[in-house]
Amino acid sequence: MSLGIALFLKSGLGANPLTTFTNGVSLTVNISVGTASQLIMLSLLIVVFALDKSRIGIGTVINGVCVGIFIDMFMKLPLEATHWSIQWILLIIACVLFSMGLGLYVSSNLGEGTVDAFMIIIKNKCHVPIKIARIILDMILVGLGFLLGSNIGIGTIIGMVTTGPIMNQTMKYIKKK
Repeated sequence: MSLGIALFLKSGLGANPLTTFTNGVSLTVNISVGTASQLIMLSLLIVVFALDKSRIGIGTVINGVCVGIFIDMFMKLPLEATHWSIQWILLIIACVLFSMGLGLYVSSNLGEGTVDAFMIIIKNKCHVPIKIARIILDMILVGLGFLLGSNIGIGTIIGMVTTGPIMNQTMKYIKKK
């Protein structure tokens, strides 16, 4: 997941909604993207704990800490998107790695990610279908990311459209094994 997030950012074409917001926080507060990720996850963990602590597991905590550490590590890779073809290659690899990583993580059943737990809380509190809750959450994250100075582009849309299907296929594959 973390390598996918770093490649989204290195592509320069925009990133998935959460990474867009995380990057915006990073730019605004002048901290690394990984540290911003950890702060956001900790903040959401507190909110989720207050609203529905049953959604939290050891995987929730490990994810919140480790993803940020590895984002910062992978951001140091000497990859430069100096040509549009490299940007697109990085974007495609980012979509696949992020989505497959998310599928593996969700399949572990060790607790939901704080953003996913928050999405389910929105669904339950607002009495809307999960897809509507996700759209609302994604729109909020992209909007806040944009307001905080993050890059929004075709990668943002592609990330939103491809994450679910690739994640779903990964989970189906794992279930067969």
